Amino acid sequence: MKRSISKLASQASALLLFFSLLHVWPVIYYILLRYLVGVTAVLLIVKADEMKKQRWTWVWIGVAILFNPIVPLYLPATIQAVMSLTCGLLFALSARIFRL
Repeated sequence: MKRSISKLASQASALLLFFSLLHVWPVIYYILLRYLVGVTAVLLIVKADEMKKQRWTWVWIGVAILFNPIVPLYLPATIQAVMSLTCGLLFALSARIFRL
């Protein structure tokens, strides 16, 4: 069974975003999470553009901006938790949406 990098990255991002809701991790976890989610979002931007799914391209651009590791957005904990849950669900569903 061959797995694509996009599928593995989106599954890993979903799992780590769900784990981030526990709030027991050191700061380095959240820094590395931003890098992984940001890179995965860019991969899915390319996939969505290849498949001519313009709305999904814009969704992943939004995710890439929110999890930008270069200029991070620091949001209140409740908003960050909702954002992590929502983005985790998006990454989990991306395998079906894009047939990865």
